[in-house]
Amino acid sequence: MAPRNIPDIQAIPLEIWEATRTVEQVVRPLADLVRPPRSVMEEAAATLGVSRATIYRMVARYRADPRTSSLIVSRGGRPAGLRLIPSEVESIIDHRINTSYLTKQKPRLAALHKEIQAACHEKRLPAPSYNTVASRVRELNARQVLAKREGGKVARNKFGLVTTAFVAEGPNSVWQIDHTLVDLIVLDEYFREPVGRPWVTFIIDVATRMVAGFYLTLDPPSTTSVALALTHAVLPKDEWLRNRSIDGAWPICGLPQALHMDNAKEFHSKDIKRGCEEYGIATQYRPVRTPHFGGHIERLIGTMMGAVHLLPGTTHSNSQERGEYRSAEHSAMTMRELEAYLAREIVGTYHNTVHSSLSMPPNKKWRDTVASMPGQAPRQPKDHRQFVLDFLPSKPRRVLRDGIHLFNIVYFDRVLATWLTSDNRDVEVKYDPRNISRVYIRDDEGRYFDIPYRNTSYPPITLAEHRRAVRRLRDEGRRAIDEDLLFQTIAQQRRLIADAVTKTKARREELGKAPANAGKATKAARRSIEHTVTSIAGTRAPARGKEPVTPPTQCLSAPEPPGCRGDVGGTRKAPSPSLPEPTAPVQATDDHFDIEVWP
Repeated sequence: MAPRNIPDIQAIPLEIWEATRTVEQVVRPLADLVRPPRSVMEEAAATLGVSRATIYRMVARYRADPRTSSLIVSRGGRPAGLRLIPSEVESIIDHRINTSYLTKQKPRLAALHKEIQAACHEKRLPAPSYNTVASRVRELNARQVLAKREGGKVARNKFGLVTTAFVAEGPNSVWQIDHTLVDLIVLDEYFREPVGRPWVTFIIDVATRMVAGFYLTLDPPSTTSVALALTHAVLPKDEWLRNRSIDGAWPICGLPQALHMDNAKEFHSKDIKRGCEEYGIATQYRPVRTPHFGGHIERLIGTMMGAVHLLPGTTHSNSQERGEYRSAEHSAMTMRELEAYLAREIVGTYHNTVHSSLSMPPNKKWRDTVASMPGQAPRQPKDHRQFVLDFLPSKPRRVLRDGIHLFNIVYFDRVLATWLTSDNRDVEVKYDPRNISRVYIRDDEGRYFDIPYRNTSYPPITLAEHRRAVRRLRDEGRRAIDEDLLFQTIAQQRRLIADAVTKTKARREELGKAPANAGKATKAARRSIEHTVTSIAGTRAPARGKEPVTPPTQCLSAPEPPGCRGDVGGTRKAPSPSLPEPTAPVQATDDHFDIEVWP
């Protein structure tokens, strides 16, 4: 089947996206059948209001590309949502709806129409028809309308959930996700000094109580935390375990049917919601002030923190439990060691301990339930790399002739010429805060391309380093920040850190307290700093009249789109390296020492 033009999922209008989600829920079960009966296909066609032939085409498209966006159908005629009346009239309609209709007086629609007519007549503008006003009211959220006209309690009674228990039908039917601040102070990787308490994001499969995945970081909860935890949960974990020399199996993987969350800001981000919708994952939010709806994940967190309380450096759950125990003085584990400890606790202990609600270990529950459903293997994303990128945070940016401007840095690749020839619309630029040396954009066929720095001599940095440098420059009174100034500031900060490392080592040697591996760590740290400073010092602006050196085109998936050629002398450049596994070791800190330079 010929490739179809799939738009950026972040740019799809909401009404089209919601309609396509409805289609996907009907088509997905049909795509799982080898030969769907004709009666079933006719019933699906009647449900969607299309012909039987159209249903067959939809099923074929979904089998070839099992994503919601593959089912979007381009329609001719007037674009959906196009409004033809003047913007001044639209402003009057919006204003009168908000100040008159959405009030406790509850005026009728006819009264609202008369008010709008009078306001338009006063300003000598054409008055909209009754049907136009009624259409604008129908576009409003029904629950919000009811809440403003009759009160929040009435809206909750009509639209709120009425279930009193949270039930999952089978494995991967419902996952719960949540964060917690770990009750442990961790050490840095070099001098093993306390650096603070990390955050961990856990995901649990409600039906089997299997821990689907987790992500450990020193950064507060964010969209990135959710994305990387979800990626760890969905993808197979065999290689992840081997990289950490952890024995045992962690069989749970695949896409869940639903993801259950609380109402934290990061769970409501557009990137997470659209990513879930793209892969057919329903998002469910816990009702406010109903902690029992998240009881499964809360219990898992309590169990894991109970195991953490046995480690040196624990802060316990509160100051009363901690007593006179000095957590920082007794801390002994780094982030990587804590990650390995949690993984072994999950794989070796938790999954093989009888769960009181199941009357069996989660591992056995998973095996038994999966074995009872032959031919129904867990759904996997077709492209693991694309799955990771679909959940990373993004920002809208315009593609300019000199590249993409983001974070006061210019990113460039010849493939951007494809976007320059199209309409002047913003594109969603994906980025990974752990390494912003490249960004990612998606073409109309659903493929991602990585766009590196325009000046490739700059070293990889984290978004945290970038923000510290910008904050320092702002404090110095600089309003305009250019690339060279930004990277020079980061180099200075790294040099300060390297000098501090050397002074700390020297002082400890004087006191006779230097750790055995301090010398080796200091040399490694200084080599990292010197390489970075040398790279930045060697960066020169291009001579006047000369074009700056640009990196070769990096086409990340075949075949190449029109205009995307990285040929030199008639030979096509090899595709750029793929995104590394999202399950790479977590960062000990967000400082430069722990940046993992992606291939």
